[in-house]
Amino acid sequence: MYKLTKITPLIREEIFNKYKEKMKITKWKNKEEYYEELAWYYRDHLNTIRKIISRWKNWDFTIHKSTIKANLWHNFKNVLKVEAKIERKLNRDKILRYEKEMAWELVHIDVHKRKNIKWENPNKKKYMAAIIDDSTRMSYTEELPNKKAKTLAEFVKRAYNGLKIRG
Repeated sequence: MYKLTKITPLIREEIFNKYKEKMKITKWKNKEEYYEELAWYYRDHLNTIRKIISRWKNWDFTIHKSTIKANLWHNFKNVLKVEAKIERKLNRDKILRYEKEMAWELVHIDVHKRKNIKWENPNKKKYMAAIIDDSTRMSYTEELPNKKAKTLAEFVKRAYNGLKIRG
């Protein structure tokens, strides 16, 4: 049963019993008035009261399908996602991060096109290259005219010599 439901099976039975007693005593011709009275008393929709009474008249006590099943599945999926996040956080301690011990054993290189400044020639492209040594965490940057392999190889040589002197 849905956790926010207002009308439990016991209350449904109570609604039907009140309806039966009222019908025996008053013999109302207009049942809609009493449906409205029950809806107001139980603070629920008129159609819900009609369904409850019609099902009890037919001795239908089964649980009927509703949209709640979809909501439960949605909530179940969310719980699984949260559990997976927690599991990942717990397993982070087990991750072994690589760190190189010798300088220039591992470097990271990145090249980006630089935007032109207003007074510069818009047809002339300039690139910014950066290299970071993993063990020393030292970096070297330079502006390059292009990003061809030969230019980058020369850049790495200059960076190696520049960082070697500092390190």
